[in-house]
Amino acid sequence: MANNHGLEQFLKPAILKIYRVDTAHGYLHEQKYWISPEPMPIRTFIGDLNYNVTFFVLEIKKNFEKYKKYFLQKRGEKNEV
Repeated sequence: MANNHGLEQFLKPAILKIYRVDTAHGYLHEQKYWISPEPMPIRTFIGDLNYNVTFFVLEIKKNFEKYKKYFLQKRGEKNEV
């Protein structure tokens, strides 16, 4: 079973994926949609998958505005949402 955690922002009027961390491909990876939708493997030092996913959930919460800004800049939009 895959763990899926991501930042999806409600943007006029659709939900767009901005950043995602999951194990859907059988390994822990992130997707930075302002760069590419392709999964990028995450190298970790701790082998506990739950710990690593929890770490990235906290990172998503901490960096929400920054990730949203990157995504909107890539689309040529202002950060007004």
